[in-house]
Amino acid sequence: MRKSDFAGWREVFSFTFAQAVKQKAYIIFLVVFSVIALFFSTVSSLVSKYGELNENKSDIKEVVIFDETGLDIEYTDVFTSKKYKNVPVVSDPQMTFEDYEKQMQETADTTMLIRITFDSTEETYNILFVQGKKLGMTEITKIDFSNEFCDYFKEARVAAINITEKQREYIQSDIVSEVKLLSEDGVTIEKKSDSISYQDYFIMLIMLMICMMLVNIGGSQIALAVVTEKSSRVIEYLVLNVRPLALILGKLVATIVTSTLQIVAVGSCYIASPIISNLLVPRLAKLLFGAAQTAESTTTVADETLAASIKMIHGIKIEYVFLALLFVVMGIVFYGIIAGLLGASVSKMDEMQESMVILQLMLVLGCYADMALCV
Repeated sequence: MRKSDFAGWREVFSFTFAQAVKQKAYIIFLVVFSVIALFFSTVSSLVSKYGELNENKSDIKEVVIFDETGLDIEYTDVFTSKKYKNVPVVSDPQMTFEDYEKQMQETADTTMLIRITFDSTEETYNILFVQGKKLGMTEITKIDFSNEFCDYFKEARVAAINITEKQREYIQSDIVSEVKLLSEDGVTIEKKSDSISYQDYFIMLIMLMICMMLVNIGGSQIALAVVTEKSSRVIEYLVLNVRPLALILGKLVATIVTSTLQIVAVGSCYIASPIISNLLVPRLAKLLFGAAQTAESTTTVADETLAASIKMIHGIKIEYVFLALLFVVMGIVFYGIIAGLLGASVSKMDEMQESMVILQLMLVLGCYADMALCV
């Protein structure tokens, strides 16, 4: 390749960049996603607070416990969560379990019956929960309620056996297992794990999807621009003074710059999102949910997001960041050249989709290869 093959790429870049930033689709995409990123933490915090307020409300009017195991267990403080902490608990009912259950069947009730028995044959504790007709509990709520009670019963039954505190700690001690590898000579082989955590794997998948979308959008824009100019005969005027390599280079650089501007704008709004959230959420929560109900909850999703972001960024070496960006730019350049060549191989808009199948196939294969490396 000679230097003259790239002559005129700056003019192509200026023309393509000016046309791209004027498009309504580009402006709408930039504005919409920037607004979403800017108020993401605010909306997430309000949704989280609304969920917490609903979780802290219980429809259970009363909990009646029938303990038929003979264990001396006090059920006064059985529930410690905010949702069930203030629900009355009756551990010495006046009626039998059958009478109470029959009464609940005849009348619409919001009582929860709990019956605890011991099966000597199977040597198991059986806990039966009977829900009143008027209790509209979801499956998740039922699981949370039963788990909270069962956790308390596990601790209480150990305390009711009259063992010492030291014996109790010994019984409840954690069990740690370890596998040791030995060579043929009997020497211990230290094997270091090269696997990554689930959180790291999730972050890598997100970054992989973002890079794939960026490369796909950039390549599609290049191919679309080439096909559009060929179909409108603009290319005939451009090739008089600009060589094909300069044409593709100019459009490639313009696509990289426009895509980078979108990423920087959306990323900056996402970084500023926790700050905006901390300013708006207290006022909006007070207006929507009331001051009394939101006074207990002071931590917002924005605080957690900011802390997680700082923790993730901390320790990252700057040279690795530049190396990753270099690979991303090289990927955009590689797929952009392929997209430009594919766009130049057709002359009609109807044929562009068929030619882009090759680019899509290469992107999918590259994405699966990266996922295999992550695994």
